[in-house]
Amino acid sequence: MLTFTERGMPELLWAELKIALSKNFEEEIIFLDQNMRESDVHFEFNYDKKNSKLLSKFNVLILHEPESVIPIQYKTKVLKKFQLVLPMGIWRSRNLLLDNWILHPRSWSAEDNLIQTIEDTRNRNLVMVNGNKFSANKKSLYGLRRKLSKNLFELEVGFDLYGQNWQMSKTKELKERIWAIRKEISAFNFPSFKEAFSEFTYRYPGYKGPVDDKYNLLTKYKFALIIENEADYITEKIFDAIYSKCVPLYIGPDLKELKDLNNCIVHISPSAESIATFLKSDFTDEYLNKKRYIEYFINNSNEIDLFSMRSIADKIAAYVKTNYN
Repeated sequence: MLTFTERGMPELLWAELKIALSKNFEEEIIFLDQNMRESDVHFEFNYDKKNSKLLSKFNVLILHEPESVIPIQYKTKVLKKFQLVLPMGIWRSRNLLLDNWILHPRSWSAEDNLIQTIEDTRNRNLVMVNGNKFSANKKSLYGLRRKLSKNLFELEVGFDLYGQNWQMSKTKELKERIWAIRKEISAFNFPSFKEAFSEFTYRYPGYKGPVDDKYNLLTKYKFALIIENEADYITEKIFDAIYSKCVPLYIGPDLKELKDLNNCIVHISPSAESIATFLKSDFTDEYLNKKRYIEYFINNSNEIDLFSMRSIADKIAAYVKTNYN
């Protein structure tokens, strides 16, 4: 009999992982509800220093959040606590010199394939839908989002910014930035003050407000600026645009190993000038070409399955089966 516990696992992923583990192990399997009970195999979805005690014989760490968000979990002394570490992204696994990896899960609903819009009604302006977040880690791309948001507005190329916390009170913002610095110090890293305090005095006059339905918003635009949190994994942001039939101008990891997904995006240099030059160009042919690739990706590509909850759960279960002694 094998017992399994988890802490922090998303409900949908844990449900699929239970099924996958049951298929991979011949022994009787019991999933314990109390995550602080001793078990044979324990899953941590991100590492929380406050819950550092690990009771299992075989502990699995799923590195979901990047170093910019939870720097402590990337320290060698933390990684050594675990018998199996699964970074979320092949790029992150390479940076950590680890062989095993999974992708960021993305669940689709039936409505995703039904998104339709009249092409002529799409706005030529570039849109970005992101919350304003803070980090003091040198790998963070949060500061780049702020910088490009400021510079694109000043270049007057047509840039619409949506999301949370772009005009929060400066008192609250200062607290958020200081907290980001404290996280780095607590992980024994030297904080990047340039990243932590980037664009502190700027008020983002082009900010349009928060969004209840980002899919509905994205269907109104031809292009979306997608900047990953860090350049070592793919998040849902790129799929939000693709399933809204909105072409991503993408700043993130190199996607050459995902050919169909790579065909859907426009790789753009991380400078406002490069983005402005593209938007001022005659992009009609490239835009229509990317739209055809997007239709193919949604309706025909096998790469979609790589990001499904079931596929990722199967991969995790297989790794555990191979490495568990």
